[in-house]
Parts: sequence; structure tokens; C-alpha cells
Amino acid sequence: MTETKNKKCFIITPIGPEGSDIRREADGVIDAVIEPVLAGKGIEMEVAHRITKSGSITTQVIQHVIESDLVVANLTSLNPNVMYELAIRHAVRKPLVQMCEKDTVLPFDINEQRTIFYSNDMKGVVELKSSLEGMISSALEDEKPDNPIYKAVQDMIVLESDEIPEPDKYMLKRIEGIERTLNKITNIIAHNYESDHIMTKVKRIDLLSENEIKSIEKVIKEYVYKKEQFSTVEIIERLRELGLGSDSKYFRDTISQMVMAEVQKKTKGSQN
Repeated sequence: MTETKNKKCFIITPIGPEGSDIRREADGVIDAVIEPVLAGKGIEMEVAHRITKSGSITTQVIQHVIESDLVVANLTSLNPNVMYELAIRHAVRKPLVQMCEKDTVLPFDINEQRTIFYSNDMKGVVELKSSLEGMISSALEDEKPDNPIYKAVQDMIVLESDEIPEPDKYMLKRIEGIERTLNKITNIIAHNYESDHIMTKVKRIDLLSENEIKSIEKVIKEYVYKKEQFSTVEIIERLRELGLGSDSKYFRDTISQMVMAEVQKKTKGSQN
């Protein structure tokens, strides 16, 4: 069993403005589940919005993501900042635990990674504690975990090596081609399902009219395609200013999924 005392864990999580529902839900999971589990293992916890050290918060966050012995990433709502920090952790190939609320639709390139799906209620707290304890132990024992970035780099090394026989390189290229094709098919199916599923959810929220739904889509596209940097929180606040939507968690989660779906659509378009 891996010794856990004196190790450090950084929490990647959606934060939101102070006092917002996003902040309260994030702190609830941290205070009720993550911190007690880590404390029980003698692991010190650090989270971005509780860092008191002076200096650039962005630099400190990236440093923690890279250097911490363990990272626990809450992917609920697929927040862009969370996904960015997750990619950095993948790049350094160090122990990581992924978790998110049930019904979160993960992007295809990370949905193969082991993830804890939890219910955000009292029973869910009990279930999450048990799952998290086991996942943390497993993650720390696997010091060089597999992930999408590592696999891609390994394939590149093999293809560029002079020591690998050409028939083996040919087979790897064929396998990569099949994987790309399967990923495209999977993504198209998932995107079509997600689009229909999201729009069904949106129509149920506050009984929005078709014109209101089109206005929401327009605002999201303006942010995704015209702004270099933005957050889902900004978009939701803008929608509220326009009188669209509500303060409900259901609405925020749905908008977050719509934003992520549009970002993925933009990314695919730039790659083609």
C-alpha cells in the first residue's frame, strides 16, 4: 500500500463568484466529502479559491496542478478552466482522480478514463466518500497513469523511431486510422444525441419559447466564436441580464452542456 502521509492534493473544480450556487455546490462537495477523505489519509488539500499566498493566482494554480502528488478533478458542468487544468495534469502524467455529477456527458476523449459519477444529495455524499477513498488509493499506486496525451505521444515516438520495423509502424497507423474513424462516428452520434437531449431539457426550463431558445443559442455562439477567453459563468450572467433563463441549477447545468457542445463543434470544424 502506498504511503499517503505528507502528500499534497490539489482540487480542480468549478468555482463561480462568491456566494453563487456554483461556489456553494463546489464547497459542499469539498467540505463534506473530499477534504475529510484526504484528511483521513493524512493528505494535505489545496484548492484555488482558498489559496492565501500572495502572487499570481493563475501561476500558483498551474504550479499546484503540475507539482501536487495527487489531483482530484470535479468535471461537473464541464467548465472550460477545469478542462484546461485537466489537460495540464494529463500532460505531466501524474496521479489523478476524475469525478462529476451523474448525467454529466463527458467528451469522448476523456470518457474512457475512470471517473466517479455521484449524486448531489445526502445519500450521494455517503456513496461518494466510499468511492473516492478507493479511487485515491488506486491513483497513488499508479504513479504513471495512462491518459489521452500520453498515448498520443507514445504513438508519435514509435512512428518516428528508426528501431521499430516498418510492418509494426504500418499496423499502428492502421489502428490509429480505425480509432480516428470510430471517434468521429462516436462523436457525431454523441453530438446529435446531446444536441437533441439538451434542447429537450432547455424547452422544459421555465417553459422557454422557441424565440428565447434561439436567443440563448445566439449568445452562446457569440461567446464561443468571437471571444478568445470566456467562462460559462459569464454567459449565464449575460443570459440573466437579457431576461433569459433562471437561477436554477438545472438551467446552469444545461447551459454549461450547450457551451461545451458548441466548443467541441468549433474545435472539430477547425481540425477539418
